[in-house]
Amino acid sequence: MFGAYSQAQERNAGKFLPAIMMLLENDQIPIQIGQINNTRFTSRRYPDGVTFGFGLLANDLELTVTLTGIPTGKSLVLMLNGSVIAELHNGINTIVLAATNLLENTIRIGNHAGQDLPWVLTQFKSVLRDAGPQTRAQAQQFLMRGSFGPTLAELDRLLAVGYESWINEQIKLPRASSIDAYNQHLQNQKEAATVDVSNNGPTSQCISRGFSQLADCISYMHALLEGSGAARIRMDQWWHRTINGEDQLRQRVVYALSQILVTSLDLGDALRGRNRAVVVYEDVLSKNAFGNFRTLLKDVTLNPAMAYYLSFVGNQKAGRFGQPDENYAREILQLFSIGLVELNLDGSPKLDRNGNEIETYTPDTIQNLARIFTGWIYAQGSFVFSEWDLEPLIVWAEGSFHDSDPKVFLGRTHPAGLTAEEDLDMALNTIFNHPNVGPFISTRLIERLVMSNPPPEYVARVATVFNNNGAGVRGDLAAVVKAILMDPAAFNSATSASGGKIKEPIIAISQLWRAMNAESDIDVIRYANPHNDVGQRPYDAPSVFNFYAPSDTTPALAQQNLVAPELTLFSDDVVLNYLRNMYRLATSAPQGSDPISDSAPYSSDTTRAMTLNLSEAQLSATTHEKLLDFYQERLFGGIMSSGLRNDVITFLKTLPDQGSASANRRHWAEQALTVLTVSPEYNFQR
Repeated sequence: MFGAYSQAQERNAGKFLPAIMMLLENDQIPIQIGQINNTRFTSRRYPDGVTFGFGLLANDLELTVTLTGIPTGKSLVLMLNGSVIAELHNGINTIVLAATNLLENTIRIGNHAGQDLPWVLTQFKSVLRDAGPQTRAQAQQFLMRGSFGPTLAELDRLLAVGYESWINEQIKLPRASSIDAYNQHLQNQKEAATVDVSNNGPTSQCISRGFSQLADCISYMHALLEGSGAARIRMDQWWHRTINGEDQLRQRVVYALSQILVTSLDLGDALRGRNRAVVVYEDVLSKNAFGNFRTLLKDVTLNPAMAYYLSFVGNQKAGRFGQPDENYAREILQLFSIGLVELNLDGSPKLDRNGNEIETYTPDTIQNLARIFTGWIYAQGSFVFSEWDLEPLIVWAEGSFHDSDPKVFLGRTHPAGLTAEEDLDMALNTIFNHPNVGPFISTRLIERLVMSNPPPEYVARVATVFNNNGAGVRGDLAAVVKAILMDPAAFNSATSASGGKIKEPIIAISQLWRAMNAESDIDVIRYANPHNDVGQRPYDAPSVFNFYAPSDTTPALAQQNLVAPELTLFSDDVVLNYLRNMYRLATSAPQGSDPISDSAPYSSDTTRAMTLNLSEAQLSATTHEKLLDFYQERLFGGIMSSGLRNDVITFLKTLPDQGSASANRRHWAEQALTVLTVSPEYNFQR
């Protein structure tokens, strides 16, 4: 915090916390925070006053300045960056400095201009306050970035405790096991199927397939749940965590990581249908979301779903089966850690003396890394991937299949005779310590959480935290996430011309459901196949490059050197389906079938799996204006434009009378919600 600012300065918890640097007569004397107590600085020694230098403040700073020796009736001044901000008197003076976006600041304690009074500074203390949102609109915008959408309860909590305390609380929340929840939900569904068939007889599905006996039908229904019904089981639990989970920050970070370190169930790819394995992979991301990136890299590498998806499991040293598979070796470098070109701390490409970008690796690099990734198989001792391969990979017949010859990888020599585990750890250490990892991963996380076009200085500040969390630890993801959310660039995103990002359909839908208290007739919110409607389903990207590339843009935006990756999702078909989908969501009847319903695999009945609670909206709809006030707060965080507001009010006035006041209110609430949720303003995250 205090000190001469530089980009290499250590940051912790979103704030600079190095030693204080007192600038006294051009000397820099390091003193720890809170230790300038009972230390006498007098005007005789420092006639120009005492000056303190400090860097960017993410939070408010409370100063305690204790003075003696000032003549009666006189005062000193405290100046911030050359401007007087407080009068100082004998005794204890308390001053609060608001968070500042400036990277270099100075405080001076001394005489008024033209004044020469004696004084003695006996105490100087600084305490960081946990800055928090001043309005519900600010809280709403923060939670758009740090969760799957604000709820009233979450807004109240954030307003009560402040930004940093909310982040700390979220990080400390216990992590729930995704695979345990999946297995329990599957068991519950099997029991429900058993009860259904036992009470009502074989279903039409069973009879049409020749399973007319109760036992045969029950077995068939259980098999359906394990097979084609598994995606519903997985998505049931994913939506439950997303919409109802208390650990919203973890869930949002896990979702971000899933789009950086990609595995996919997409129909054209290797993992098709292996939902349980992908749930275990999600647990890997969840466990490490606030852990260390080095641990995450190893856990991802040895996860069976990843090893199968990127085809390095069973890799053998060169021989009669050919050369080791290079797929994972390429992607862990290109997409998961360092990227294609060398980067500066701020994420910009380094250039050689001819002005050309510098490649991070060569084909030889990939070949040697593929050799390192030899000798690993599934924990059950097989090359064949099954739904039940859930444990990390193990070494296969050490010495027989791992390539233990010497290798050179990113400038480091792997000597002959290393075991598969030793080779792997040495390579992962090399990757982890590559200078690109900080800016590369920081940029990707900023893009997923905050904005598509982060300014270089934002990337540099976050990458600095990745490189050193303030306690000498590299790769601390909890510190990185906090730095991302607490950076001034994130708070300024709402007003920056290049700030913000297009909301992915999954994000837009989940924020709507959380804001409008989505309800279900069954024990979960069921929406198993959103990709059929909006082109996107978690862990179902079309390739390892995710649903879109970070550089995806449009011709018009490209002319401004801007990107908008999420727009790639919005093909003509998806836009039409998205419009229809939001209309059906907003107008679903409170009773009966819901347009977004996936009936249980064991039942031929259509179950209303989700509906929005519009009761509060209806109560607000005594006038069109009051209804828009409600949606302004609930959905937009106070930043709905007057133009959009007036357009919706004008539209509502054209609607035909529904025959009663209550029917009109319901109709207004539904129609206004439809128009608002398909508006560009709702679908852009500030």
